[in-house]
Amino acid sequence: MASENDIGRRTMLKALTGVPVLGALGIQLFRKASFDEEHNLQREIVRELDLEDLMNAIKPVTHQQGDLLRLGIVGWGIRGPQVARALGFIEKTQFDTQLARQRAQGNPSLETQMTHGNLNVAITGVCDVYDSHAEKALAIAAHDIHSGGELSARHPARRFRHYHEMLADPSIDGIIIATPDHHHAQMTIDAIQAGKHVYCEKCLIHREEEIFSTYEAVTNSDRVFQQGHQYPQTAAFQVASEILRRELLGKISHVETTTNRNSPDGAWIRHLDGE
Repeated sequence: MASENDIGRRTMLKALTGVPVLGALGIQLFRKASFDEEHNLQREIVRELDLEDLMNAIKPVTHQQGDLLRLGIVGWGIRGPQVARALGFIEKTQFDTQLARQRAQGNPSLETQMTHGNLNVAITGVCDVYDSHAEKALAIAAHDIHSGGELSARHPARRFRHYHEMLADPSIDGIIIATPDHHHAQMTIDAIQAGKHVYCEKCLIHREEEIFSTYEAVTNSDRVFQQGHQYPQTAAFQVASEILRRELLGKISHVETTTNRNSPDGAWIRHLDGE
C-alpha cells in the first residue's frame, strides 16, 4: 500500500503536468532522444506517473498508394494553393527557387515530400471566379513535384467558371472545397448529389439549420466526405487524449478555448492582386 507521502508526491507530480514548462504535456518531453542531466525533473515526472509508454498511444498513419485520384479544387484564394502544395503541386519556377533555398539551408522538407509524399493524385479541375487566381491555379496544377510535371501533363487541369460545371465533369472523381465558409454547406450537398467525393475546409456550415440538410446528403450517399479538421489526428492530440483517458489531470468539468487572428497579416485581410 502506498504511504501518505507517496500519495502526496504523486498528487504533486500530477499537478505539475499542468505546468507547460515542466509538465508532461510539453511535446518535447515525448521525443525519443535521451535527456541531459538538466531534465532530471522531467524524467522523474514521467517515471512517477508511469508515462514511459505514452508514445504507444500514437497511431502512425499508414500510406498505401491506390489508383489515381482526379481532383477538382473550388476556391483558389489563400487556402487553395496551400491544399495543392500539400498534395504535391507547386508552380515550377516557385518550386525551383524554394528547393534551391532549402538545400542551401539544409532544410529537407520539400525533398522529403518528393520522396515520401506521393499521394497519386492529379488536379484536373480548378474553379475560381477571379481570373488572376484561376490563372495561378492552372500554373500550380501543371507541375506536380513527384514526376516533375509528367503526371500533370497526362492529366491537364481545366478551368471552370462555376462549380456546377466542375461537378458535371466525369473526369473529376472528387472535389476540395476551399471557398469562403458561407458556401461550404451548399457546395458539399451539390457535390455529394453529383456523385463526387468531398474534402471540405472548415467550417462546414454558416447557419445552424444547414447542418441537417448537409448531414442527410452525406449519410444517404456512398461518397467519401471529410471535414478539414486534421489537427486532432496529430501526435500531440493523441497523446493528450491518452493523458485524459488515464485521468492524470483529474476530473475536468470545464474547457475553454479561444482563437484570435486579428493581426496585421491575419486571415481576415485579403490582398487580391499586388499589381
